[in-house]
Amino acid sequence: MNSCLEERLDQLIRADQRITTRELCTELNIASVLLQHDNARTHTSLKIAEHTVKLGWTVIPHPPYSPDLAPCDFHLFGPMKDGLCAQHFPSYDTVVRAVKQWATSAGADFYERGMQALVH
Repeated sequence: MNSCLEERLDQLIRADQRITTRELCTELNIASVLLQHDNARTHTSLKIAEHTVKLGWTVIPHPPYSPDLAPCDFHLFGPMKDGLCAQHFPSYDTVVRAVKQWATSAGADFYERGMQALVH
């Protein structure tokens, strides 16, 4: 959302905290509300689905993985989990050291293969 629209939205909500989404869309000249939420049971229940349809909102499908995770990182976690399993880490620092040691021992070709796998 651009900052100008954000500021206007903030002004409208501060002026009337009971303003509805329909009224906000009208005021901001927005055709409809796009909603993206995770796949938690409370978000995917029939009641919620019916309510979002009733409000005229469009639900955008949630990606199956965290949007914060770059696709080039997916190849890391399986091997890292295997490499660090059955270990006990008494502190955050020991976890960081173990992960760094694992990443160093994986070798440059491991990362190159991961990047090449993105092509396929």
